[in-house]
Amino acid sequence: APFLDQHLEGELQIGQVIDLVERWKNVLYNIYVANHRTILSDENCFPEFGTVSDGTPSFANVENLRVVKVTKAGKIISVMVSFELYDESMTGEKHASHLIKGLCRKWHSPLANLENWKVATQDGCKVNGAAVRHIQECDDLVCKPHGNCCAPHTLGLSGKAFVTPNLKALRGRFNVVIRYRGKVVEYYKELFGQSPIKSGGIRWWIEFEQSAQWVEHGILNIVSDLCTWGVANNASAQSCQSLLTEFRDGPGAKEKLALALVENAAVVDGGRLFAVFTYITEGNDPLILIAYKVFDELDAFVGVGTTGYLHIDLPNVKKIAIKASEMMCESRDKIDKAVTSARAHVQVCQDDCLDKDQALQQLSVARARAGAGSRSSGRSTTARNDYSNISNDSAATDAEAKKKAEDELKAAKKTFATAKKALKESEKALADWDKEHKDHMSISGLIAHARRCIIPGFEKYKEQFINPRGRCTSLRLKAQCCKVFNPFELDVLPEPAICLLIDKFSEFKLSDGTRIFDDDFLRNMKGEVKKAKLHASRAFDWDSLPKSKQYKNRDHRRKLKKEAARVRMETREDGEYAPYEQSDVAGEYSKPKDSDKWQDDLGEYARRIWEWWLIRWLHVKDFTYFGLAIRKVVLWLLSSAVVERDFSQYVCIINACGNGLSFPVMQGRIFARCNKDVYDELAAKSLDSEEFNYSIMPKDDDDDDDDEETEPTKPIRKPVALADDSLKGSRGNSPKWRGEDAKPVAKMDLAAKRMGEQEDKVASSIDERGVVDSHFEEER
Repeated sequence: APFLDQHLEGELQIGQVIDLVERWKNVLYNIYVANHRTILSDENCFPEFGTVSDGTPSFANVENLRVVKVTKAGKIISVMVSFELYDESMTGEKHASHLIKGLCRKWHSPLANLENWKVATQDGCKVNGAAVRHIQECDDLVCKPHGNCCAPHTLGLSGKAFVTPNLKALRGRFNVVIRYRGKVVEYYKELFGQSPIKSGGIRWWIEFEQSAQWVEHGILNIVSDLCTWGVANNASAQSCQSLLTEFRDGPGAKEKLALALVENAAVVDGGRLFAVFTYITEGNDPLILIAYKVFDELDAFVGVGTTGYLHIDLPNVKKIAIKASEMMCESRDKIDKAVTSARAHVQVCQDDCLDKDQALQQLSVARARAGAGSRSSGRSTTARNDYSNISNDSAATDAEAKKKAEDELKAAKKTFATAKKALKESEKALADWDKEHKDHMSISGLIAHARRCIIPGFEKYKEQFINPRGRCTSLRLKAQCCKVFNPFELDVLPEPAICLLIDKFSEFKLSDGTRIFDDDFLRNMKGEVKKAKLHASRAFDWDSLPKSKQYKNRDHRRKLKKEAARVRMETREDGEYAPYEQSDVAGEYSKPKDSDKWQDDLGEYARRIWEWWLIRWLHVKDFTYFGLAIRKVVLWLLSSAVVERDFSQYVCIINACGNGLSFPVMQGRIFARCNKDVYDELAAKSLDSEEFNYSIMPKDDDDDDDDEETEPTKPIRKPVALADDSLKGSRGNSPKWRGEDAKPVAKMDLAAKRMGEQEDKVASSIDERGVVDSHFEEER
């Protein structure tokens, strides 16, 4: 309170300002900027830095900029230094200008310091790429950062390249059915024990998750049971009927459904690694150190260095192809029976025409004979007259019979022509069907169709990650040479192989071609290879590294949650089996296997490699060049997901506070949420009255990760830099101090303090080692 009173205009006190946030928003913003300057200063961090930015999220013209640095304590930090909203459309030049302003003005970094800007990570949209190119080509700037494209976004392009027209149509119809999350969704949960996944947008991995769910639950079950129920119960009835018409009842529906089954299974089998590694590479750990494992497995999966794609195993496709083949054969048999029936009908019509024509000819012959008898000359005049009258009557009857016969013949010929036309159409339909689906009748043909669906995705991966001009080829090469930092690889690799990997560090360069590691550096780094192999060969307790115990606890809780979710899904309240029993043709989705080894968690693997080297180059100082190399290498991030998470925080703020929130207030809120960890660390280190950030309090330690920490809590001591008045409670009473056995409780809720709410909270300050240092309780 005294701190804010000093910075507010005039003689206003906190209790006298109605809209306090509007009055101190600039003060808070200046505090945040000062925090950024302190956190990212050369006194606290090594000078080299990278950035992560995004200027074109899909829902708004929002720009976000983060700075990535390595502190001199060996911690990799990512600090949001700029967050802006723009009404106008973003261009590459505007975005570039905003990035420079965000680095120079809001971070308060001198323009000359931008020469330490090594890498700029962003997703692959055109505006972001154009912004980085504009910075690289600007002669007035000393910085030439390397443009690093986000690997997960690029992996998603491989999945987007899969050619699945029938599955795409089915996906679109199904997403419309579950759009409003109404009774159909509730019935889906009742049938299958899970909520349906809705896909769409640019995130292909959501489509993969939906396909995996369909393989598990069975598309045939969804179409026959769910949509039929929706039509009968007037739940999304029109959407359900449209899906049934296109994939069950309409012309060609059975073929489309059969191919959709195969294509869906192909997406699951062929896209699993792309989806899995998309998620893995979006972590915050230094994944560049272990990413070579990801790319090696992907290279082997897509067949890099091989010819053809027969090596691809498609277990779900092989299983579902049996039912799809039966559906195709049934569909062709139906058309074939129609052709046979049409041919029989043509034959019947043809015979009828012949009979009618023969009858007409017989009438003509009979009439001709009757005419010849009327010209006899041996009869009397009277007899002739009587016969003439009779003949006239017979002629009229014969003419009527002939006309009737002619009409019947004409109708028979018309029917025959119609039958021939129908036969021709049936034969054409059969020929067209054979031309389009003849290869889909056999199981092998359907498997080949599945391969054709996913091969374009594999080619897309090669284009983006293998081709020399691919957007992520350089990142893949950088990741492969980082194998030298893995102690397990160092132990088994011979020295010549390690030296060859070190030579590949020449791939780390700026946009103007300047190498980050020159020949002299690499030569000196090779001189430390023997020592590195010696360290790697020694026994090491990996569980002794910081946060290893937290990882074990977190992994244990994750398993407990999975087990609880499984029990809830598989049992009803009465204990009976709940999920829908899928049919034999539903297929089986091969879920990733759980493992107790931390090496199988690539994020934890990368973090422990970093910690292993941290001991040797920062604390013990056994290495110089390996340490310099890994310190700069970790600036290359695999993903720009961290800024996407910031956008999610922005959406949460807008949802909670409304669209009327002023930008300075919104910016302060998003800084407080997204930079909370680094602010807390700064607040713990700096208790000087002029620099201490009163607006940011240390987060409460309610996570179970640290429950088993064994380091004792230090005795309580009063922060000497704080004035006595600043320690008074909201009513002026001073807090009571607890003894050494005091237990930490929840932190002071600053928002409640600002609004005058009388809640008893406890604030805690953290010392430089992150151990709880002091606690005090504010009483009413």
